[in-house]
Amino acid sequence: MCEECSPGCKNCESDNFCSQCQSGYYIENNICNECLPNCQNCNNKITCELCQSGYHIHEQTNQCVICSQQLGYYISGKYCKQCNVACKECSGPTDLDCTICNQFYFQIDTTTKRCQTCPNNAYLNSSNFKLQYAYQGLKLIFQLKLLLSMQLLVMRKWIHIIQLKIMYTEL
Repeated sequence: MCEECSPGCKNCESDNFCSQCQSGYYIENNICNECLPNCQNCNNKITCELCQSGYHIHEQTNQCVICSQQLGYYISGKYCKQCNVACKECSGPTDLDCTICNQFYFQIDTTTKRCQTCPNNAYLNSSNFKLQYAYQGLKLIFQLKLLLSMQLLVMRKWIHIIQLKIMYTEL
């Protein structure tokens, strides 16, 4: 009589001997174990090799994350990498890639959009400093409101799907 392989196992020779795992699982001692959440391909329980669509490997935690939800990180291939120290938000690895400067860093030359500290022959003008950070704070609040409204739409969609499933199971 044929028996199904254990969960996560693609090819098995017995219940406790798997030779190949399904996507999202890794093999250890001939048993398939689940990868980290949202990980499509891994070799062990702590490191993801490839994340599911829409996720990227966080360079510090090795977990799959939605990089756009990680403040101070940018997407680089399959990785979610930390911005340059001068950047609060960025699109790449250098201080020229900042979209918002970190505290005490400024876009002194607006043509390059480079975030930097005041040079030795300059000082911090507190009124300009306050204006710049008030603007950046408002921009961040707007981005958070947009993100929350998108998450609310997704939650409403899932509630509707669950309600439909409940309705069909009652029939």
